[in-house]
Amino acid sequence: MRNLPREVVAAIETAVEVNNGALESAFIHSLAKIYKTSPQAVVWNMKRYNKVKAGCDDRKPGGRPAAMDKEKAAEYIRILMTEAHCAGEWISLDKVAEIVSDHFGTVVSSTWVSRIMKKYEITHKVPKDGKLVKVTKVSQAPKPAPAQPNSTWVPQYNLPTPGQYPTFREDLQQAMGSPDSPVELAPQYTYPTPAASAEVPTPPEAPKPGS
Repeated sequence: MRNLPREVVAAIETAVEVNNGALESAFIHSLAKIYKTSPQAVVWNMKRYNKVKAGCDDRKPGGRPAAMDKEKAAEYIRILMTEAHCAGEWISLDKVAEIVSDHFGTVVSSTWVSRIMKKYEITHKVPKDGKLVKVTKVSQAPKPAPAQPNSTWVPQYNLPTPGQYPTFREDLQQAMGSPDSPVELAPQYTYPTPAASAEVPTPPEAPKPGS
């Protein structure tokens, strides 16, 4: 009841009361879908409501007590691991769960033991020379990509930088100006300039009519 919001619990209780304590499977799934919870949570709340209404609820207001004190279990596991480390032995989590279950009289799983050891920072390593060995993953260099048989190898050349080689115009002028060049340069034509003292001839006069 405490895991769901109050409005969800109220809606489930109303649905149970309207249907006289019996809900169909389709209606249970509809409630679960509307309030974004599981059908099992709806069933649990329905059973809880029926017990409260009938007056036979044996659940305490504060909830049930924990099956095992986690702090005491963590202290016992810490002592157990210390003794095993001093003896140079290694105990599996399944064996630790079995020993803890026999000691406290409550069956626990290896997953529960692993969570307790992680929460209370209990080391589960084999000691070496009085120091705990930390397992480190050695990083390997990446493997080269396999060569493709059908691919053609293209050599990579360093491209020339600007100014490293002469331009095309300079190459052309140098080639045309060399004596071995098959291209002959046309002589440069110069226009004649008239002399300053030269007289400009005047055109003859046209004959007069009637002469």
